Amino acid sequence: MDWLGDNQWAGWLALAIGLGVAEMFSLDLILIMVAVGAIAGMLTGVLGAPFLLQVLVAAGASIAMLALVRPNMI
Repeated sequence: MDWLGDNQWAGWLALAIGLGVAEMFSLDLILIMVAVGAIAGMLTGVLGAPFLLQVLVAAGASIAMLALVRPNMI
């Protein structure tokens, strides 16, 4: 359990990869935007930010991608 606490970025990377694979099956271009948010959370984790900040950055990046790239979805 200590490894996961020290390497939270790996969880974000796994989430981004999983969302990317799911996007290949759905072809709706929404999951890829959430995957970009997961990558933003991963980069925040690599910099050593607390988990709450990682979640906020991931959510903000996902919402920004959805609002800017597909504004008719929100």
